[in-house]
Amino acid sequence: MAAYWFAIAMLSAFDKEVDFLADTIKGALTTATYTPAQDTHDYFNDVTNEVTDTGYTAGGATFSNKTNTSSANVITFDDTGTLQWTSDGAGSITARRLVTYDSTPGSSATNPLLWWDDFGSDQVASNGGTFTYTPHASGLATIFVGNAP
Repeated sequence: MAAYWFAIAMLSAFDKEVDFLADTIKGALTTATYTPAQDTHDYFNDVTNEVTDTGYTAGGATFSNKTNTSSANVITFDDTGTLQWTSDGAGSITARRLVTYDSTPGSSATNPLLWWDDFGSDQVASNGGTFTYTPHASGLATIFVGNAP
């Protein structure tokens, strides 16, 4: 699984649109047909093809155990919990990506995108199974801080 930052997330952070620890940060599942545009997608209204299967809640689930740390020029954003959705007995949840965003502003046109995780292939929870997203052992996402020109 690989995580990729939306470039505009840095602008959102510097413009005080995002407070990772204080705001409501969510993860939303999308199908393989959503193609993230790393340089231009800025708010949740740019996200298409969100999962609609029974048992999935539109807008995703909330990260509830968020942390951030800085060490050796690496900033790490993390959460010690998991996100889960349970499919009903007749359907399944199929997802390719998890898009992380700040839902605090309150509308899809104002909720800043942060990063997305690509699972590499479709992941499926079927027939009453639970779709579980577990953060990577090294964190949800990292920023490597280098020298300014």
